Amino acid sequence: MNESDARRVYLACGSTDLRKSIDALAALVKEGFDLDPFSPCLFVFCNRDRDKIKILEWDNNGFWLYYRRLERGRFMWPSDPGIGAMAISRRELRWLLDGLSLQQRKAHPAVKASIVLWKLCENISFEDRYDIRGKLRSTSNSYSMDDIVAAINRIAELQKSIEQLTQLNAELAAKVAWYEEQFRLSQQHRFGASSERTDPDQPRLFNGDGGIPSFRRRASLFSVRRPSA
Repeated sequence: MNESDARRVYLACGSTDLRKSIDALAALVKEGFDLDPFSPCLFVFCNRDRDKIKILEWDNNGFWLYYRRLERGRFMWPSDPGIGAMAISRRELRWLLDGLSLQQRKAHPAVKASIVLWKLCENISFEDRYDIRGKLRSTSNSYSMDDIVAAINRIAELQKSIEQLTQLNAELAAKVAWYEEQFRLSQQHRFGASSERTDPDQPRLFNGDGGIPSFRRRASLFSVRRPSA
């Protein structure tokens, strides 16, 4: 059974008459639980004394029927027959076969999203990747896989937007530097090679259209009238 390819395990809750063999148990799976006995699953049955178990499995071209009898002790079997078939994991089946209950609070919880999450984080840095994994672990699986995938895709989009904004900022900074250099060369050409900074009063020497005023107007700006006698 350790080499079984069964994907799921179903328990027949309550007691089952284990005098039934393969055909009767397969009919119980089909008619009683509305499940397919030929599917890749394990169907587990227990007797009234909870010391015997039968496991039915279909393999390629025939059924396997596993049988286990305890010489001492009892199985911690779910006793409510109204539940019908209960789906459990292979790990929980091992607990049951070892005489443990299905609820093991001290057992490590299953982490189902770590591999998928790692593949989805290919475009995210290692620091952010471990930070996301730590936050997801602290939430005690309160988020579904759809929420996790949507959050990771959103993070990738935001990081791409940040890269685009960073590139745009660099281009704008280069343009600003180019305009500053052109302005410096223009001022140097207009006011002389020795002056690279414009005095705040110098723009008053220009006309409204930026042209240099005539000599007479320029002289009138600096002329000093003598006081009348």
